[in-house]
Amino acid sequence: MNHPEWGVPQPPPRTESKFFNAARRTVSLLVEAGIDARFWRIHCVRDCHVRHHDQGGRDAVLRALDQARGDPEAVLLAVLDADLDRLEGRLEDRDDVIWTDAHDLETTLFTTPALEKLANFHLDPDKLQAAEQRWRETFRVRLFRHAAGFGRLRWLKNRSHDELDLLVFKKISKRQLSYFDRYSECAAADWTPDLKIAIRKIIDYSSAHSLLERDLAAECEALPAADLHQLCNGHDLLGLLAAGLAALGSGNKPKADALAEALATACERAWLLTTAMWRAIESWERAHPGYQVLRQDPD
Repeated sequence: MNHPEWGVPQPPPRTESKFFNAARRTVSLLVEAGIDARFWRIHCVRDCHVRHHDQGGRDAVLRALDQARGDPEAVLLAVLDADLDRLEGRLEDRDDVIWTDAHDLETTLFTTPALEKLANFHLDPDKLQAAEQRWRETFRVRLFRHAAGFGRLRWLKNRSHDELDLLVFKKISKRQLSYFDRYSECAAADWTPDLKIAIRKIIDYSSAHSLLERDLAAECEALPAADLHQLCNGHDLLGLLAAGLAALGSGNKPKADALAEALATACERAWLLTTAMWRAIESWERAHPGYQVLRQDPD
């Protein structure tokens, strides 16, 4: 990974942390991706060095933490996505890792009123109200019902090991990572959730047509009941949000990437104070006197 300003390879987090700590007490906050880093930079003190691992993701962060263990001059903390591991009861309990409240950072932010804030910004309130009356459910409930189908399909793949390897939600070509983005095609009339349509679009994207022989929708529905906040994937929620806003007549038709940035900035500090991940960072600060991660309340 290159340094964003100099275009040269960054040193390992352990080395980098020791360098910063030689000048003053500094925490290196490790996260998985660029949007995570941009979000946490809003809420962290300037002396907290926020660093993301891009395509290396969680595994790269955990390796960096393990390499720094036992070195008192390297002060590293990570905020990582729980993914499906909380549902499966396999999240590792570590004093140097904060896990997101929900499936990932984006889903955690979607659990706050930031979702309604974005919907109200992009949609005519009369159109939104009319749609919710037709649906007999809120925009939030309908969005999460859409995302739950994708979440169950991801969970099914996670549990099936190599049986569903053909099914992919992202592709890497020429060192470029691209994600499934056909969410606007994954609904029935009036933006109605339809798991079978969604599965067919994922199969088409994956060029895995041999999987049409299986009733994947029935297999998804046979999975155990699950907390939607732990099940739903943030990328799916963002893609479906973009599709839903377009379906309801949003004039500027925002893209998922733009909505990710908007979500990060729309989430207000007061809402974050109630999250477990925020409180866990505060607990870490109390256990490490002299090291600060979060900005103090500006008021």
